[in-house]
Amino acid sequence: MVVVNHEFPYLTVLVFVPAAGALFLGVTTRASRLVVEIVGMTVAFATLAFAITIAVLLHTGTGAYQFVSDHVWAQSLGISWFVGVDGISVFLVLLAAVLFPIALAGARVRENARAFVAWMLLLEAACIGTFISLDLIMFFLFFELTLVPAYFLISGWGYTRRAYAAVKFFIYTFLGSAFLLVGIVAALDSWTKMAGVLLFYTIYVNVENAILTPRIMRSSVNLMGLTILVALLLGTALAGIVGALVAVPTAALISVLLEEYAVQKDVT
Repeated sequence: MVVVNHEFPYLTVLVFVPAAGALFLGVTTRASRLVVEIVGMTVAFATLAFAITIAVLLHTGTGAYQFVSDHVWAQSLGISWFVGVDGISVFLVLLAAVLFPIALAGARVRENARAFVAWMLLLEAACIGTFISLDLIMFFLFFELTLVPAYFLISGWGYTRRAYAAVKFFIYTFLGSAFLLVGIVAALDSWTKMAGVLLFYTIYVNVENAILTPRIMRSSVNLMGLTILVALLLGTALAGIVGALVAVPTAALISVLLEEYAVQKDVT
């Protein structure tokens, strides 16, 4: 892979600016809506400025990845902070950097503005991270990270049946992510790395399920504990670790589809 490095870590800063803004608003409990909006717009425009700088400094006429940063995180698992842009991904970064300030300016919410702006900035950081990732595992983690703020934005500030829509979005996308993981694992050429990735993802999913998924299942999908246990046992028996990973999202998906079908049937 041909790369072009720069001394200043432009792309790393590009991701961490909105992430830092989201963290700041997340821990700031006493701030007026005006202050929250000013902080959010300042961070969003700072991110846009970095994105424009990267686009201006990008060398044309070459297909090499530029502004590359490569730092090993877990050498045994083959995971590293490996980011870069080319002539295609730079436009995706610019698109995200342009759209988020517009979204923040156009959606001036009156209810819990601090949480809304914080989730928006975290979503921006995750989207940009997805576009610039050159490491498969890091790409997957950034892609998964977009689900969390997107879920809370839909459920917190959506319209009619927003909780139901948020649950369906989360389940469908999470189920697709499981197949994405299978594709990433299949692309690896080392059984050791494959086992390490599966172990890492198993831990990651358990942490995510322990914090977020139980709340979703209880409040919106109404999966009983026995149903979850049966799904896990059946998934493990049919497809091993991968089956166990996708068992609960699949059971929730079937539950949502059956509920929707039953509602439509009763209406007709």
